This record gives sequence, structure tokens and C-alpha cells, in this order.
Amino acid sequence: MNIIYDDSNKSVRCWKNFIENPSGREEIRSFKKTFGQNLINKAVRLHEKMLGHESVGTYNKEYKTDNQIELVKGGKGNEEQMFKVRVDLGYRKFFCKVNKDGKCLLNKDWDGDFYDIDTIFVTDVNNHDYKRK
Repeated sequence: MNIIYDDSNKSVRCWKNFIENPSGREEIRSFKKTFGQNLINKAVRLHEKMLGHESVGTYNKEYKTDNQIELVKGGKGNEEQMFKVRVDLGYRKFFCKVNKDGKCLLNKDWDGDFYDIDTIFVTDVNNHDYKRK
């Protein structure tokens, strides 16, 4: 599976820089500041898992629990169909299917096959941990 990152998003840029150089001191420091220490190993593992599969369908066939790629529900009919994958209990990674020009291809009413998705465009990485502190 090919993974493209949205460099205009600060958290995605930080994620991408760390994934591309997980032993770089500056990348580690920036990643810890943005996402915290506990995601370092999980981020690298998730990236390696995704790269090791030719499509979202083959990935989902192997990982049927916490790291399964799912549709994002809600939104308007003419919006792009977004997908998400859980990185840990709180953090999610959001993306859409893109063509070679980097344009999202699927609309909200998509009812297709996950095996057709072989290139994804990461648009956001954020924390959805709603536990009270």
C-alpha cells in the first residue's frame, strides 16, 4: 500500500518526519512533544504493517481488531469518504483514497471494496481520547 502525507497539516508532517527517520533525535523530540512517548513504537509498527500490504482489504483481513481500517461515519453526501485507523486507545489516523494526482476519489456514499484501495492520503492524526482526567 502506498502512503502519501498531507504536508500542510502540522501533526501529519510531524508524524511523517518521524516515520521516515525514527532514529533521528530532532524527529523523536518533535514526535514526543506532539503525540507523547507511548506512541513511538506503535506508530512505527502501524506504518510497517500498512506498507506490508498491497491494499486496505488485505490489511484488514490480517488485522481484525484494534488496528482495523474503518469508514468514518457522518458527513454530507458530496464530501470525500474518509477512513480511520486506531493507533492506540485515543489516537486515530485519518485518510482517504487518492489517485496519482493526490485527489481524493471516493464520495460519502461509497459502498465499494476495500481491496481496491492501494494508495491512501493521510490528512490528520489526532487524539480522540474522551476519558476524564
